[in-house]
Amino acid sequence: MVAKPPPSNPQTPGPVFMEVSAAAIAASTAFPPRSAISARDDRGYALAIGSPGADRITTALLQVLHRHLLEDIPLQKAIDAPRIHLEYGRDRIQLAHEPDISLPTNSLPMRPFAERSMYFGGVGAARAEGERLEAVADPRRAGGTRVVTHHN
Repeated sequence: MVAKPPPSNPQTPGPVFMEVSAAAIAASTAFPPRSAISARDDRGYALAIGSPGADRITTALLQVLHRHLLEDIPLQKAIDAPRIHLEYGRDRIQLAHEPDISLPTNSLPMRPFAERSMYFGGVGAARAEGERLEAVADPRRAGGTRVVTHHN
């Protein structure tokens, strides 16, 4: 994966996250079992994120990474957010989607889901920023986390 920190700019307000190439993410996650990504920048921010098998790994990870790294949405909220997945069949393409997501108006047939569904993948992630460690899990897969620290 290609991940690089953005150029330093002291005038930039708020947190600055590393640039992540969507093409590199898609290329690195397109085929199972390559379902995990990790990246680190020179300011001490590190992220490891993954999703277990199925053909929806790429879309699940891309949507979470986009929300977290590019929209600055907290990691748990980015994982919890509703998702979409483009389905390819023999004779049709359709857009599967969870409720409460803003969708473009287009000519694709839609396949709405009534609630959040494991169909859209389960994403788990851990991130470190300085001394702070966070682990998050996807409620779609009944995931759970625990961070254990040891102090001398």
